Amino acid sequence: MIHRWRYYRLFLMLPLALLLVLMMSLMTMSRRNAEVSRVYLDDTVYAHLAVADNLLDNLTYGIRPGEHSVAGFDPGWRILLALTSGVTGDSIVSAYLLGMIFSIITMLVIMRMSRKLFPFLPFGYFAAALLILAPGLVGNALSGTSASMAACLITLATLLHMDGIKGTRSVLPLTAASVIGIAVWLRIEFIMIWALFIVHAMVLSAIPHENRPLTGAVLLRGINGFLIISLFALPLFAWNMWIAGTPWPRLPGVPMAIDAWGSDGSSAAFSGMAGLAGTGWFEALDRLGDIPVFNFLPGLLFTAMGIALILVLSYYERENRPFTLAVFVVLVLPVLYAIAYPYVGWFSADLVMQSVHPFMVIVAAYGVVRLPFALEKLFHAWRPRRTAACGFRIWWGVAGGILLITGLLQSVRDNREDIHELLSVENTRGEISSIMAREVLFRDTVVTDEPGWPVYRHGVRVIDLSGQFSTDILSHVDDGGRLDPDETNTLFKRRMPGTVLLWNPEWHHLVGGLPEQTTLLRPDDEYPHRPLMTMVTWPGVL
Repeated sequence: MIHRWRYYRLFLMLPLALLLVLMMSLMTMSRRNAEVSRVYLDDTVYAHLAVADNLLDNLTYGIRPGEHSVAGFDPGWRILLALTSGVTGDSIVSAYLLGMIFSIITMLVIMRMSRKLFPFLPFGYFAAALLILAPGLVGNALSGTSASMAACLITLATLLHMDGIKGTRSVLPLTAASVIGIAVWLRIEFIMIWALFIVHAMVLSAIPHENRPLTGAVLLRGINGFLIISLFALPLFAWNMWIAGTPWPRLPGVPMAIDAWGSDGSSAAFSGMAGLAGTGWFEALDRLGDIPVFNFLPGLLFTAMGIALILVLSYYERENRPFTLAVFVVLVLPVLYAIAYPYVGWFSADLVMQSVHPFMVIVAAYGVVRLPFALEKLFHAWRPRRTAACGFRIWWGVAGGILLITGLLQSVRDNREDIHELLSVENTRGEISSIMAREVLFRDTVVTDEPGWPVYRHGVRVIDLSGQFSTDILSHVDDGGRLDPDETNTLFKRRMPGTVLLWNPEWHHLVGGLPEQTTLLRPDDEYPHRPLMTMVTWPGVL
């Protein structure tokens, strides 16, 4: 009988899987009709594709043959992309395929998690449908970034952590730590999720209840988890030591170096870190507000309602206590990121914050489905053995319909805006390609802050001011996390770049010391998002 029920549940999941495939297909078709189906907004995606192709063709982890790069941004995604490309023969197709696979896994994990929060069959399907229709899941799958993989891993780790809180596993299970260890192969900042789990488990262990674990035991399990995660990160540290001479290189834009505690003294280092963390907390809150389910009003309101219900009901129902993690996501995660910000910058903030989006979708769905039950219990109106009343169905139909429809409309609007931006950026990139062909700039070294597209499309050599793919730029970062103009100019004289291509105006001052420059493209009032593109003429060089 149990067997049959499992097959029945699997059969019921097929419509949701088809809905996900349908949403992805419709969005892909809309982009194909606009001729931007193989275009990406984020230059990082082109860097992923270039590294994956280079890894597959030349067994080199870097953006160009023979040029190794540090393993700081998404090495796990790039390696997986290369392995999948070996089967599909196309890295862009591989990115779409992986995005779909991780999205389906995330949906299945969400359905399992929903049964643990509220074992009411329609709730799980409503939560999964909301996850598919609302912004986030499908957009991440089509983005070409590691966002779909990150969301899948963190959602799975969250499920395992909740099993530990509930008692079906050991508290802070090492399986959850292992999953986060895999996520560290995307960004080292995901270690904050494990810190969040520790804080959550320790607070709950301090609340008197039956069979609660000792706080000291929880802390010890948390430390063991950090050791497991460190073992997963060890190959990355070893690679960076070989390439850059340090386990974790400090990139331009990172305010403080970790060794400041030794060079500046603990008092000065703590004072500097506290000041940066204090101002960074507001930025971290702002990044948390960019979680897709918060981007449309019903999603934000029902998420707040779900958090309030979980918080109140967890006092009476122990089964709800694992899901108090939602409160800690809102209150504690921004604090943890603000504390880490002085040493990691904001490069990964959006990815880390948005990885909890599927979990927050469950909370929003819970706010819709659970409210009538809570009100009925509050007013003692529940009658044993009676099915859900008509008022329940009206509430679920109206509130659930509003949430699903507004989520779908927001997804459509986001996709339309993405297509508009894709068309704009593709026109600009086409203009750059035409200039490069006209001026025969393909043989030149290019100074750029976004190296992915130039290398993937044109195979040019680059001086990457972000430091990801040019390790020689890392030694020119000053104490404030900025590139030193004089030292950078010395590097330019040695490498003698022939082209400048800068998208971020903050880098413009670094190329002021180059010799005669002919402006080929620049931002103006009509096209404010154009890059600065110049051709550099070095004395005595033809």
